[in-house]
Amino acid sequence: MTPFLRTPSDVLAAPRFVGEQLLVRFRTDPQVYRRLLPPPLEPAEEPIALAAVGRWRSNCVGDYAGGSVALSAVHAGDAGGFAVGMWMDSEPAVHFGREVFGEPKKLGTSGLTREGTRAHGWIERGGVRLVSLHATLGEDQGASNIDRLAFNYRARTAADGRGLAGPAILTRTTFATRLEARFTGTGTVTLRSGPHDPAGEIPVLEVLGAEYQVHDLRANCVPSDEVPAAEFLLYHLGRQDDWRLLDTLDPNQEERS
Repeated sequence: MTPFLRTPSDVLAAPRFVGEQLLVRFRTDPQVYRRLLPPPLEPAEEPIALAAVGRWRSNCVGDYAGGSVALSAVHAGDAGGFAVGMWMDSEPAVHFGREVFGEPKKLGTSGLTREGTRAHGWIERGGVRLVSLHATLGEDQGASNIDRLAFNYRARTAADGRGLAGPAILTRTTFATRLEARFTGTGTVTLRSGPHDPAGEIPVLEVLGAEYQVHDLRANCVPSDEVPAAEFLLYHLGRQDDWRLLDTLDPNQEERS
């Protein structure tokens, strides 16, 4: 189908992302891990987390770069990942991710470099380096095809600001992935918190490995479950900036009656 014949719905229904990504897997604290998983997600056998930084071209949001911190999770017997934080450097990437998939995306800056066997990636927001990844990589493992699952939540704040407008929708996104190249090795991950981004609250107890991918992703997202608004509200607020810290009014200024 030629681009000028595609409708917006055609694009939304068949997003494609081509790029490269550095990933570092690590074991985190079991109690923190369980606390961060919203219902109805269930914990995996081990409290594994994943920090990633990448850059992509796409058929729907232009070129962009960014990354995420995600937790392993299980729903209906299927294993996948649940992002607790995502930061991208373009508005289209943020809007698409939040509106279509339900990803907790925010604007941020990032960088990714690879020179020989060394790779480095980072994410910053509000002057804080939230994620820093370093890796020493081995030989290319070759091309392969894999599918991976991502769980996210679509939720909207009520118009009066109190609670949610309705139940949260758990989405299930399948990424059909063509790995053009895959380098594995060892790595390090450092997480820090900003005023609105508590990435540093996820302990890094043991790094399990690093990977650098060159890939072609095709995504398919469907609704999978519902969560009552009252049960998801605290998770929803935790995915947003802390509005209380954004009050710039003079506290001595009298309010209008």
